[in-house]
Amino acid sequence: MMRLRGGWTPSVSADIPARIWVLTCAHRGDDARILHRQIRSLLTAGLHVTLVAPDPPPESLTVDPAGLQRVVVPRARGRRRLRSHLAVARALRGALRSQSVDLVIVHDPELLPIVLGLTWRRSSMPVVWDVHEDFVASVNDRGYVPEWARPLLRRMLIRIESIARRRCQILLAEDSYRDRLGDHPVVSNATWVPEPDTLPPDLILGSSGLPRVLYAGRISRSRGVIEMIEIAQCLRGVVEMHLIGEPDADVADLVAEAHANGAIIAHGYVANPAAMAEIPGALAGLSLLADIANYRGSRPTKLIEYLAHQVPVISTPLPVAAALVTDSGGGVIVEWNQIVDHTVAQITAWVNDPEAARTLGLTGYQFVREHHSWQAEEQRFVDLIRAAVS
Repeated sequence: MMRLRGGWTPSVSADIPARIWVLTCAHRGDDARILHRQIRSLLTAGLHVTLVAPDPPPESLTVDPAGLQRVVVPRARGRRRLRSHLAVARALRGALRSQSVDLVIVHDPELLPIVLGLTWRRSSMPVVWDVHEDFVASVNDRGYVPEWARPLLRRMLIRIESIARRRCQILLAEDSYRDRLGDHPVVSNATWVPEPDTLPPDLILGSSGLPRVLYAGRISRSRGVIEMIEIAQCLRGVVEMHLIGEPDADVADLVAEAHANGAIIAHGYVANPAAMAEIPGALAGLSLLADIANYRGSRPTKLIEYLAHQVPVISTPLPVAAALVTDSGGGVIVEWNQIVDHTVAQITAWVNDPEAARTLGLTGYQFVREHHSWQAEEQRFVDLIRAAVS
């Protein structure tokens, strides 16, 4: 059921700040890019923001930025998406009728037909599409889409992109997305970078007294969960392997079993601020993404998050990810055919020489602070949104 949370009632007065409606049904209602970076920056800049999104767990609501209004809709999962789409449509239709929205930011391509259909007669209503990933390339990573349907879905997405290029203002998360979508502004997946004096100078050991190695993010086969569990089994008694995030349905039992037998420590879903608090003091952060099209042109945010907390990284040799590791000097790259063996060897070396790991983490931290901090990115993002409204 759709419901409005919060006390602010939208006004149509001409002297109030711009009223931004942010729409997603595929992402969580506490998605880091959407909520903890973009929306937080818009609210700080004095804009009014209403987030139409699935309800996050209660602990996430406690760290909502002040002033945020939420309209809660069901989350789109697998093939069960219609109910969520209808709820988003009802919410936006009501806002348009009451003239309580000045700009719409869309985060899911599947919502573009709804938004553009509802706003097509309102030529003055700006719509911004924030492109998080290469959605066409990601079709093969959607296990709920049957093989026979994937070519059709790719063609539909290409058609939606074509319409969006004419009807929307577009923001991109990666430079590589310009190859297909055009020369639009890039608002990268930077992250908040803590001040150096707020980070621990030494390793923070796990509950067993061993160094911690961690992964934070969606847990799936394509993101290396099979390899990480094997690595954890090889390093049992040497390090603690922490997996922070919600596992996909097809690997949930595997993760639960590995947790039950003590090979890993599975945290399950953790709100982004709490997940970030787990990173400082770790021996290493893992990003063992598979070689699939959706990942080749993307810079893994998790690499930036690890380095932002002075934690050295281990990454597979995806082009953009490898370039970040090389340019930052903040970690190592493992070869495709030896992911497990090379990762085990590298972690073992850092256990025996933690100062070497510490040096890499500090080097990577300085690079990320200079080149990939949200603190440096947020004003440009806010300026782009203000320009889109005016």
